[in-house]
Amino acid sequence: MAVVTRAYSEVDGDVGEASSINRIFDDLYTLVNGNINSANILASGVANANIQDSAIIARNIDAEAILLIQEVI
Repeated sequence: MAVVTRAYSEVDGDVGEASSINRIFDDLYTLVNGNINSANILASGVANANIQDSAIIARNIDAEAILLIQEVI
């Protein structure tokens, strides 16, 4: 899931149905639980200073990126 779009938008006077409200929350839970990607983050949104060294481990790095790093080393 790249960017969340709002599936329902109630207006004043509408009665919100549980299924509509649950769908909105389900979409957000799905995104936040492991599906955030570069489409959800501005290029300037995460500064290098905000990335902890301990987060940079092989399983968190794309396999192609690891190969490129190995070529440089």
